[in-house]
Amino acid sequence: MEIRIKISDAEFAEIESRSKAAGFPTVTAYGRSLLFPEQNYELKWAEVKAYISKLEPDEVFQIRDALPNPPSLFGKWAYDQRAELGIEPAGKDRQNTNKWRKIKD
Repeated sequence: MEIRIKISDAEFAEIESRSKAAGFPTVTAYGRSLLFPEQNYELKWAEVKAYISKLEPDEVFQIRDALPNPPSLFGKWAYDQRAELGIEPAGKDRQNTNKWRKIKD
């Protein structure tokens, strides 16, 4: 299901600024966190980023290594922010879940 709302360019710029300040990978992710605060996406995403930052270069991992039961959209967030996170795709497992490799520093 998809919900669409119309906002002005200025409103979007404000939301985008708030999203970045809060550390969210996308405006959509930020909006989802506002709609469902009990799921605490911000804290969960921060855990994933902290896990990745502690990995050694060339180490292969999956998002669920950082967060045992991650929301499915975290894989897309990782893909969208792969350059900023310092990771690259490293294939898929038997369940067709992305594996990632920490890029050398």
